[in-house]
Amino acid sequence: ISGLQNPVLQVIRQQTDEIVYTLRINGQSFQPKVFASGLYTIRVGEPDTDTWREIRDIQAALSKEIEPLDMSFQ
Repeated sequence: ISGLQNPVLQVIRQQTDEIVYTLRINGQSFQPKVFASGLYTIRVGEPDTDTWREIRDIQAALSKEIEPLDMSFQ
């Protein structure tokens, strides 16, 4: 994640539109973990400025060896 320092990350399960969790990450990278298979939406942003980006249709994977996703706020 570039352009934001310690952004807020939100994980949403698409099947139910349920927010799995929301947290402020420490730094500019984070590997979200989920508790069920399926598709997820990852939202990243800064609530104080109402600046958000999201990536949809992220498939939960068993492997920790996955391709990183980049988000830019610049």
